[in-house]
Amino acid sequence: MSSEIKRVVRKNPRRLIVTWELILLKLLLLAMVGVYLEHPVGSVSGRISLEQEGFGIQTYNIKDNKVYAMAFGPRGGASLERGVWINNDGTFRIDQLPKGEYQIKVRATGYATEYVNGLFVEDGKVSTIAKPVRMALVEP
Repeated sequence: MSSEIKRVVRKNPRRLIVTWELILLKLLLLAMVGVYLEHPVGSVSGRISLEQEGFGIQTYNIKDNKVYAMAFGPRGGASLERGVWINNDGTFRIDQLPKGEYQIKVRATGYATEYVNGLFVEDGKVSTIAKPVRMALVEP
């Protein structure tokens, strides 16, 4: 111990204990506030398919395209926007969404913007979009 602390302990040993008690009380209070402020959250996952030029067929290969998905919601609450880039195989997952109803917007250069409405997120669960979101080429 430093000489300063030794002097304080010799003069008033109770002062050192009070300091530690105060620190522990503050940590406990902070932990309780953290638990109180934590909101139930869930996730949304899905798959995207892009129309191939000239073929009229869909592919899950997103490798050469920059595609992103945005979640807007929850409806009726404080508005939140979260987004992710789509993986090369066409899959995505948006985490840390408070429970509620969301709208998903999928956007890619050269393709029409697609929307998925009425998607419900539940506490601690992953809500999956049932069908792949099919993105059509924009005609010039």
